[in-house]
Amino acid sequence: MVATGYKVFNIMSVGTLPKFVSNPDPSIYMRGRYVVVDLETTLLDNGWAGNLNNSLVIAAWKCSWATLPKYSWGNEFHQEALLEDISLADFVVAQGNKFEYGWFNRFGIKLESVLGYDTLLGHYVLAGNRAWKLDLDSLADFYGVGAPKNKLAKRSMKCGICPSQWPKGLVQNYCLGDVLTTEAVFLKQRQILDQEGLLPVVYHRCLFTPVLAELEHRGMCLDAPALKDEYVKQRYRQAELENELKTITGGINISSTKQLGKFLYEDMQFTPLKDRFNRIITTKSGKLPTNEKTITTLKATNKAQRRFLKLYTEAKKISSAFSKFLTPGMNSLESGGMLYAQFSQTTARTHRLASTKRRSNTFHSIQLQNPPRIYKPLFRARQDGWKVVEVDFAGAEFASAGILTNDPQIKADIADPNFDIHTFSANTKFNLNLTSFSKGSCSSENRQDAKEQTFAPMYRDRPDLDWDVEFRSRYSQLDKVQRKWAETVLRTKQLTAPWGLKFYWPDCEVLRNGSIKYVRNIYNYLVQGFATAEWTPIAAVCLWHRLKSVGSNAFLVNTQHDSVVSEVPNTELEQFDQIVQQSFTKDLDTVLKNLYNITLTIPTSIEVTARTNWKGARCKVCSQEFNPLTNHECRGVINGIN
Repeated sequence: MVATGYKVFNIMSVGTLPKFVSNPDPSIYMRGRYVVVDLETTLLDNGWAGNLNNSLVIAAWKCSWATLPKYSWGNEFHQEALLEDISLADFVVAQGNKFEYGWFNRFGIKLESVLGYDTLLGHYVLAGNRAWKLDLDSLADFYGVGAPKNKLAKRSMKCGICPSQWPKGLVQNYCLGDVLTTEAVFLKQRQILDQEGLLPVVYHRCLFTPVLAELEHRGMCLDAPALKDEYVKQRYRQAELENELKTITGGINISSTKQLGKFLYEDMQFTPLKDRFNRIITTKSGKLPTNEKTITTLKATNKAQRRFLKLYTEAKKISSAFSKFLTPGMNSLESGGMLYAQFSQTTARTHRLASTKRRSNTFHSIQLQNPPRIYKPLFRARQDGWKVVEVDFAGAEFASAGILTNDPQIKADIADPNFDIHTFSANTKFNLNLTSFSKGSCSSENRQDAKEQTFAPMYRDRPDLDWDVEFRSRYSQLDKVQRKWAETVLRTKQLTAPWGLKFYWPDCEVLRNGSIKYVRNIYNYLVQGFATAEWTPIAAVCLWHRLKSVGSNAFLVNTQHDSVVSEVPNTELEQFDQIVQQSFTKDLDTVLKNLYNITLTIPTSIEVTARTNWKGARCKVCSQEFNPLTNHECRGVINGIN
């Protein structure tokens, strides 16, 4: 055991996983003891437990081993009876239980010890990719357990009247009513999910929820000096662009659709866009569109048009950067430079994680799920002597496609250290006539430029594009299996993933051009969903639990589609790396096998990077990593690569 100056942890150990993670048993939801919980709180930031000015008003719960529900008034320090019942249960049921997990943390409950069941997630899993309503009233109607709705309480909540100001009888009945309705929904829902083979999917989603609840409370820390420098730099550049655009346009008001339309289509002579039936695209009022998406899609045929589009696109990007990142970031510096996000497990049709700004007047917030790479260096570890460590699954979706389609060529290419898929892609794009496809066989610039197209054929079927033909010819098994997916959807209007999740396309048909409607989604949902909605969350769950079990000071701060971001003391980097290797490889294999009976026939490959700031960039020419917000001095040819 070693003392780190924070907590004491065991350097030699990679920790352990609780049994409900290492040996998942979704049938516990059918036979186990449960407690259904609902909490009413004050309404700052929608009652989020991360706002310490919020307080608990009342807790209500119902035990599976009891006939009547219980309730308790008072804050988190007065909930001994609830804590006792939770300790006796196999799992805790709630509607939208990420909210409850935040409060459980304030109760002093160790989140890693609680298995949850979320009726909201259960309904989302049952819906697949269908846009079903997920609020409790809608669920009650769907499952035919509609309890009488307390209209006064609903109106009070909708108007923002704090439950602490309601008559006691009203808030008590409202809270108890939600508990009973949630239990009734759960009992009906679990039967259907079991019949549909979907309990393992729900189980997995519920394992991930407490991790997200903690991430929302952690937030990410900004590098104040770097942010201030970038803010000033972009303000100057924004002013330059405005002046250049004013000169080119003759000083028109770009916000005026009438003036902008005349400039684009009369003065600049841009050709209007057409739809797939060769009809000119217009607005509902019959005018040529002038929105940003249309303008950036216009084809430039002369120098003046190219100049305008370049300036316009850059100006829009900078404007977006200010509204979505730079301005919220600067505002946050007055209160410590922390930015927070809200994670959603029920937004994406592929079922991968999404993120939004937290609606708050107290906490500064941005969307943290996929911020522009160029701004990642503006985040840093919040303590000196710590690193921001990012763990990425390398080539996750390509490996996912190989596993799902059992393509032998994908397996061989991933296993071959002398084959680089991006070099193979560059060979086709730039007609290089290469005989070897190792990473050093073409210039770094060509390889980088080809990356954008490399995996596109996995999600489309374009026989008119050379790279698509080349890709699908090389990976013929993938092509064959994906076509079967599309044919299955055309015939049955649905597709079941190997892990049990079902996707639905009720109006799938053959289009005039002979292609199958929704073919991009059909190809995409399974490949992307397996890699980013199944692998990454499972790995994050295992990493989170193992860090807790060894008493590490390190903690997770973000997760993206195929990566997990943490802050780690320098003294624990070696330990952290060992735990990562365990969590992202062996644990992932074990949980996938035990939960879904899926074997990863292609070993997962991960990249671990540790920096003071979140991320740098890599030069296309010399491959050197650098901070993209600073001037990079290129070192030229490296290892024979131009």
